[in-house]
Amino acid sequence: MKILQLIPDLRIGGAERVVVMLANGLRRSGHDSVVTMIHGAHQELVPTLEIDQRSKLSCLGIRRRSVLKPFGFARDRKRLINLISGLIQEQKPDLVITHLPEEGFWANAGVRRTGIGRYVPFIQNSVFHLNHYPGDPRTLVRKRLIKANLKSASRIVAVSEATRQSVIDWCGVAPDHVMVLRNGVDFKPFVDMPRRSYARNQLSLPAAAPVILGLGRLVSQKDFGTLVRASVHVLKSRPQAIFTIYGEGAERKNLEAQIRKLGVEKSWRLPGIQIEPALCLAAADVFCQPSKHEGFSVAIAEAMAGEAAVVTTNFAGVTEQVVDRVSGLIVPVEDDRRLAGAILELLFNAKLGKRLGRSAREIAMKNFGAGSFIQRFEELMMPLIQGSSVANYK
Repeated sequence: MKILQLIPDLRIGGAERVVVMLANGLRRSGHDSVVTMIHGAHQELVPTLEIDQRSKLSCLGIRRRSVLKPFGFARDRKRLINLISGLIQEQKPDLVITHLPEEGFWANAGVRRTGIGRYVPFIQNSVFHLNHYPGDPRTLVRKRLIKANLKSASRIVAVSEATRQSVIDWCGVAPDHVMVLRNGVDFKPFVDMPRRSYARNQLSLPAAAPVILGLGRLVSQKDFGTLVRASVHVLKSRPQAIFTIYGEGAERKNLEAQIRKLGVEKSWRLPGIQIEPALCLAAADVFCQPSKHEGFSVAIAEAMAGEAAVVTTNFAGVTEQVVDRVSGLIVPVEDDRRLAGAILELLFNAKLGKRLGRSAREIAMKNFGAGSFIQRFEELMMPLIQGSSVANYK
């Protein structure tokens, strides 16, 4: 089996981690893999990609212009389709996989033009207007194009049952056209977790202060603004607490302004990208993921593997990862007071946090490992490549 994956770049992010995990897993299982970055502006995860004769990395080097610049957009679109078509002809993959909606346009066009391979989009999130307001004209056009693109895919892979159902309802495709493959995580970095004292020293965090950790892109979807508001309530009871989020994104300036406005600058840190999640998790008392929506959160899966006390929100599909009060605490979306209450409960009840962390690690290791992900991937994709029916799609 030979797989071509298209991704904008290899920055630190959930979809990008899945790309690397899938490529490495395919290589170890004796399959061929090609990862191609569209523009490659960010490449933090490149060192984690295992490169050899069976696993290759390439970059097209195209920074696509906005649809608001129609002539440049049209030229970039033509160039992208030509380059991807040439790549498909050269590599002759069995499957062309995308993880973000825009790459699907070019991948599908390349497959249709060359007649080589099958186009299979991985749907990492069921919300398709992440960069604009739902009523924005660009969003309306974007969603219409995405819907048409998904309908013409050979199969659709959803990262959770909730995402699968959302795609079926929204796109109008037959249920057996959408398969569930929950994201996997390479758990090797989490087998021997660093000692807390070492992790805090490496990350320049206070040795004794309570640390509340966030990991992820600084974008509106992750809703770290609610965590900033929640920190005000937490600090009233635990004034020494430190809140730190490792990640980068378009919301950095807004978060920094919100932190200043609420007067909690001394308790907040936004140190940027950190490529070692296990080190960060070892330093934390509480891991917090206050997302508005997710398909399947890789960050939560990593936190569970790291035996962290997890606090998250009731986005669709969260119960496919976290069981409330068994492997974490779940609170309503955008509810800063309930979020603060859950964080404080864990800070004041260390035994509860440890119990939840142990349960979370057991669940993660059993259900979300890279090995089981690759095995399930093979079970779903081989019949598609061979042209037979795909059974047991859930």
